[in-house]
Parts: sequence; structure tokens; C-alpha cells
Amino acid sequence: MNNPEYEARIDDVKRRAHGRWTEILGSLGVSEQILKKRNQPCPLCGGTDRFQYTDKFGEGNYPCRACGAGGGFKLLQAVMGLDFNTALREVERVAGASPSGQHVASPEPSADRMKALAKRLWEEAKPLTPGDEVDRYLSGRRLALANYPKVLRLHPALGYYEKDPSSGKSRKVAEYAAMLACIQGADGHAVTLHRTYLKDGRKASVSDAKKVLSSGI
Repeated sequence: MNNPEYEARIDDVKRRAHGRWTEILGSLGVSEQILKKRNQPCPLCGGTDRFQYTDKFGEGNYPCRACGAGGGFKLLQAVMGLDFNTALREVERVAGASPSGQHVASPEPSADRMKALAKRLWEEAKPLTPGDEVDRYLSGRRLALANYPKVLRLHPALGYYEKDPSSGKSRKVAEYAAMLACIQGADGHAVTLHRTYLKDGRKASVSDAKKVLSSGI
């Protein structure tokens, strides 16, 4: 079903991101290696020496001789494991949302509270090392690197919360290892944290294995 407001939002974000995709993708955790504009393994299909990021039309463009051409949103979704709505929200956050936008989110925790939470989680996490849970997960997706960017860390036991249907309150139901990706704005400052819950080198089998802190940090 067509949603004119949603389509207008997408068009607005694309317009704001035009010509800035290399900066935006880097800020959102896409490796410099992928953005080097030379032939390399495809982060989408895994084929060797098939992919080249070009940003030819200012839309984060790339061709792959196996899985075809695409743009910034598709690349961001594949590399960071995001659905389209989450990718749209994060690009919007970095590129800047339209001041006249109608898509106002429901009330969220204060920015100060979210900043403190993000800082605590980041300090509890540690840099990636070969063979750790995140390295195994990325290796399974053919995205392993010899040296990982500093914006990625491993949290050894991150609480996983679900909303109690009877009370409407969130409660911790488990703990999992998690990949934390520090998402940065154009000025280099942290904007939010993306979390991917992991188990045995794969996404954890939970209803929402990927989450983004809901307020800027």
C-alpha cells in the first residue's frame, strides 16, 4: 500500500544524503575498506573481486558483477544488518531530518539518560579480537577484517529486554554477547549505538536481535 507521507520522508532523506553517502556510510560504521573505490569481495553476496563502491551518482552507488548494482541504503542494510526502516532512521539522523517532517516519534527517555546509558555500555565493551563472538559473526557474513574500526566493540553480556504485555514495562529476559557499533554524525561525535545480539557466532534467536538506542548521545 502506498503511503504518501512515508514516501515523501524517503525522498527528503535521499535529497539530504545526496553527495554525502561516503561520509554517511563511514559515520554509520561501514568500513573504510569497503568505501575505498576499488575491486574487492562483495559485502552483499560474498563474491571475490566483484564489487566496487563508486558513489558515481552521489547516491552511495556500487556495481557488483554477481548481485547487481545498488545504492547507499542497500549497502548500509547489508553491511550493518539493518532493515530498511532502521537504515532510513539512521541516515536521517546523520544527514539531518526535515524540520517540517510529520514523523514525530513517541516520547523517549531524555537525551542525558540515553547518553549515560550509551557511555556505560561502550565502556563495558572491549575492542574486537580475532576469534571473538563479533569476529565469528562477521566472518560468517564474509565481512571479517584484519583490523576492525574503533567504532565496533564486543559487549560480553548485554541485557536483552522485552516489553511485558500485561504491564507494558520492559524487563530483562536474557543476556547475550553483542556487537556494538558507535554511529557518528558528520562532526565525528557519537550519535547513537547500534546493538546486534549474538550467540554462537550468529544473530541471537530473539524477536529483535538488532536494536538502536532511541535518543542521540
